[in-house]
Parts: sequence; C-alpha cells; structure tokens
Amino acid sequence: MPVPLAPLEAFLLAVVVAAAATLLSAGAARGSLERPTYTAGDRWIYSLQGSLAGFPGMNESAGNVSLGLSGLVEVDVLGPAQATVRGAAVPAVRVATQASGFLNGTFALPGNTTFRASGTFSSDTTEIWEGQDFLPTQSNSTSSYVITVTVGLPFSVGAQVWANATTAYASLPPFNLSVGQGASAPFLTDVNVATTASFFGFSNHAENTTTTAGVWSRQVLGTGNVSVEAGTFPAYRLNESLGTFPGLGVAGALPGANETAWFSNTVGYYVERQAYVNGTPVAEMRLKSYTYPAAPPGLSLLEISLLTAVPIAAAAVLIVLLIRRRKRRRVPTITGTAGPVGELPPKEPGGTP
Repeated sequence: MPVPLAPLEAFLLAVVVAAAATLLSAGAARGSLERPTYTAGDRWIYSLQGSLAGFPGMNESAGNVSLGLSGLVEVDVLGPAQATVRGAAVPAVRVATQASGFLNGTFALPGNTTFRASGTFSSDTTEIWEGQDFLPTQSNSTSSYVITVTVGLPFSVGAQVWANATTAYASLPPFNLSVGQGASAPFLTDVNVATTASFFGFSNHAENTTTTAGVWSRQVLGTGNVSVEAGTFPAYRLNESLGTFPGLGVAGALPGANETAWFSNTVGYYVERQAYVNGTPVAEMRLKSYTYPAAPPGLSLLEISLLTAVPIAAAAVLIVLLIRRRKRRRVPTITGTAGPVGELPPKEPGGTP
C-alpha cells in the first residue's frame, strides 16, 4: 500500500516538477535565434577563402585579374556606441573588422596574354551596429591590394580603396526568429568610394558618391550542427542580404549579392558564412576561435538558479524516500533468548547449542 508523502517530501517533489517545467518552457522559448548581448572584448577569428574577379580601380584596357585570396578575419567588439535610426538615438555597439592574407592567380594583358600574379591584401573596417538587429548604420573602411606580375621583369600593381557609408533603415526587424520565419528592413545607403590604382608606372585616382535604396532581408531556413576549426556548434542556417564581406572591399554591396550563413547562439555570431554574387560563390569564412561569455545566452538568473536547484532537490527527494523505504523494511526486535525463526538459540556458557 503506497505511503503518503510527508510535507517535506511533497515540497521537494514540487520544487523538482516546477523547476523542470520552467526550464522546459525556457528551452522551448530559446528554440530560435537569440539576440546576443555584446561587450568590449568579444572577438571572433575566421579563416577566409575567396576570389577577386577584378582589380579595384583597373579597367579592361589596363588588364584583367583573376585572383584567389586566403587569409584571416578578426571581428572585435570595441564597446558601446549610439546610432541614429529614424531620427532618434538608439543604443549601438562599435565593431572593428580586420582582414589580411595572400593573393594568387593570373593577370591578363590586353590581347589575352596571361601571366601569373601573387601578392597581399589587407582591410580595416570600423562599423556602428544598431543594438536591436545589429545592422550597420555607419561604416568606414580602408582596403589595400598589391600584386607582383612578371612580364620579363617583375612589376607591381596596387590599389587603395576608401569607403564611407551611412545607412538609414525604415524600421528595425526582430532578431529572434524561428525556423521558417523571416524579417526585412527597407534601407537607404549613402556611400562614398575613393580608389587609387597604380600600374605600369601610372597612377589613377577616382571618387564616386552614390545613394542606394534596397531591402535587407533574412530567412531562417533550418538548423543543424556545423563543424569548423573552433569546434562543432548547433547553428541556424540563414539566407540573408550581403552588405560587405571582409577582404572583398565593396564587392559585397553589388546587386545580386547574398549569403548563406550559420549563426550560433552559443558563439554569439556566425560560425560560417558563404557569400554569393548572382549565384556564384565568391568568399567563405569559417570560425577558428572566439571569445564570448560562456554562460548560455538568454538564461535568466532564475533559470540559472533552477539549474542548480533541480539536481539538489532531486537528490534530496531520493535520499528521503530511501530512508523511509529502509525503515519500512526493518525487522522488529524480539526480546527473549530465542532468536528469529530459522536461527539457533544462543550458546550457554560451557554448553552446546
């Protein structure tokens, strides 16, 4: 016959049930992208592979290049900032992105004479990300490309690109999206690009200021584990608009540009990104290492406390139930000289049983 629970046992069991229910509901609520909280010192380092179908500031009359690039990208959160959205100041973060690496490929002179080329690239970008969906509202970047081509004698071809952009959004989309959901935001970008290119001993400088209207979009396509050098992480597969991509300069802002990206709540940023222009892959980034708070994103103080309380309360219930069970099974003590049934009586001094 079942024994009713004592008040202490009932209380401990109620704690376990309530805590488990709370954590299960919290886990269900976190079944989506989670808006991260960034602080100064957060950092993500990626390996970069890509290609340049053209050389900045160089037209076809000076030659064509087809260059593969490989290197590293470092994304650093510098600290809090303010952004202007629809005329109002909103919280934001300041982020610096650095990319550097090597170029290898071909340089084709007019007349289809092709030579091998190799060199280096680097870029430094500082952005202001608004604090709701972390879309860039301001961007200042400097990129440098240098290649050496041997045509009888080696000669150098170089380019410097400066780009300043300001983007205004008609609205800010939600960050927390579940699989099958999407978000979009109409925007207007004012961008000024200055390019200085040098080749064959000549130098060319050009500046261009344009205003571009468009719609940024993101769709959450699915989930899965993504394995990269930094480890294996659960991530959300996204299809989203591509603004800029490290190492590619302003190429990422071309019409028809998009990216397939895997965002991890654990990492607080992308695990992998693949950039496309008109369906052609142009670059890929894969996470090598990161520095981001180890606590699971989105856990409240109550949830963290419950994570500790559940095993303690469960252990307490188990101990109490075991003690009660042992008490119910204990055999009563029998007085007298005869032992329990099936046992011999005790020996008398000097006698036999």
